[in-house]
Amino acid sequence: MDNALFLYRFHCREPASKWPGLPTYHIRPGIFVHTMEKVLHFSKELNVPFQFVCMFDNSTPSLVERCEKKMKKMLGENGISVVTNAMDDVDTTDHPRRMCDDGTITRKYLHGSWTFFVVGMNEIKKRADSGTAIFFTECDYLYKDESFVKGFRMIDAHDGDFVTLYEHPQIYDYNKGPEWESRKKNFAGHTWRPASSTCLTFIGTMKSIGKYPEMFLESQNDWGDTRLWHNIYHAGGSTLWMSVPTLSWHCFSHNMAGAERNGWSEILHAMPQKGNF
Repeated sequence: MDNALFLYRFHCREPASKWPGLPTYHIRPGIFVHTMEKVLHFSKELNVPFQFVCMFDNSTPSLVERCEKKMKKMLGENGISVVTNAMDDVDTTDHPRRMCDDGTITRKYLHGSWTFFVVGMNEIKKRADSGTAIFFTECDYLYKDESFVKGFRMIDAHDGDFVTLYEHPQIYDYNKGPEWESRKKNFAGHTWRPASSTCLTFIGTMKSIGKYPEMFLESQNDWGDTRLWHNIYHAGGSTLWMSVPTLSWHCFSHNMAGAERNGWSEILHAMPQKGNF
């Protein structure tokens, strides 16, 4: 690993009170700062240069502008902004204007997570080389202090595979049995096991991601995360390694109550203040 490319999908609207159905909006600016702090820590600890590409998806323009200024202050020229979907401040609908590469606007809507893959693959073509490790992540994940260091060390030693820092509870519904448990390994001060779901957050390399470009691009057809990894595994035998226990916490609406009993409450409660910039 010579360098790292962080592809960060940011989806948020202000004021958060307009969208009570998504109660995590009020902490997402704080998570944005939290993630950049972890990026800076990773780069310093491993002495690895990086680029951080923030893809603003379906977010209010005033918030985008505020986040862009904060990103430049923290990351300088290593912070790059890409607006994949623009949204008027006064628009309360769930159908954003999509901004095309030539600057034109269309009402066509693509599901945000899969649009993230399509735009991300274009950014990889522009910014990555054979020595780049690539991290797809989003604006609703919290991280432990050493999570990026452990994850990138793992992928550096397993080029051609994939790593996810999120222990997705869903995998225990179907990744059961000795064929999964027997392949657990300890590396970089942590335990890892094979899995077949990431909830769309993972680290790969040019060797692993470049091996299956059609599958990532076709994922905009909404295959679903599990089917994507199933197809990758059977196409070439690459393994998706999942951290056990989790090094990341997914702050989606129905998961919030679990933060208290799973030891993430202190980090979570710091997010509103961290987002005051």
